[in-house]
Amino acid sequence: MRSRLIIRLYKRNYLFMNRIKMYISNLGRATRTIILALAVIFVSAGISQAATTITTDITTANLTTTAALTVGSTAAIGTTATVGSTLSVTGLATLLGGATTTQLTLRMGDTLTNTAASTTKLSGNLTLPGGTTAGAALTITNNATATSSLTVGCVLTTATSTETSVVLRFLAVATTSANGFVTWSYGTACIGA
Repeated sequence: MRSRLIIRLYKRNYLFMNRIKMYISNLGRATRTIILALAVIFVSAGISQAATTITTDITTANLTTTAALTVGSTAAIGTTATVGSTLSVTGLATLLGGATTTQLTLRMGDTLTNTAASTTKLSGNLTLPGGTTAGAALTITNNATATSSLTVGCVLTTATSTETSVVLRFLAVATTSANGFVTWSYGTACIGA
């Protein structure tokens, strides 16, 4: 019984292929060449598309790529992602779980370091650019106690009426019984007098 089925399928395929062969051989040579070229193009495009596009979810295996990986909309990484060199994000990057590194190197080489609890250091200058009419604000908050502090070498302000720079100088000498004194003067030099 099985052998009859195999013979019947073989005959059917043989007749079908002969009909296709006869149909194509009745076409002109130019038409056959065009059909063959189109078949090669479509097969090559299908193989290329299958090799470069993944349209299903990867849930239990690893995804490894040696070239660039482009994600069309959203990439969700369940546990850990390791990037060997540079991770570039064109749009917005949101880190919901935070970062586990103690140092973040910025583009021009400055670092943002957090080596201890409640201590964060920026290696370069921090500039808060203002808008078109008013400057930005730097606010240091605490829990209504005198435990937080601001340490600076020089305070340079801009007067609101004449836009003249005002410098606050903290000097270590005293001419009174106080432990030192604070003066202010017009100018931009942060050198003590």
